[in-house]
Amino acid sequence: MSYKVFCTDVSLPLPLKEPDFSKLVPLVFESLDIALDFAFGRIDRRDIVWKIDGPNAFQLTKSEIERKYRAWVHSKEKTGKPF
Repeated sequence: MSYKVFCTDVSLPLPLKEPDFSKLVPLVFESLDIALDFAFGRIDRRDIVWKIDGPNAFQLTKSEIERKYRAWVHSKEKTGKPF
């Protein structure tokens, strides 16, 4: 199984709300945990992670990824280590 992370390092020009995913080259990972770890690192760098696609029509949207990121940051702040 593979998970594809779609991200950019620049904002989109207005009025676009999301990129043309057919023009992005996704980064592919073997597990959701590895894909999320990569996505969180990109968010830390202030890049934009648009979505993660996986097997069986699995998809995390930008807002879902950001929510998981906030929970991850909160967990790190409380314990000093991620999850």
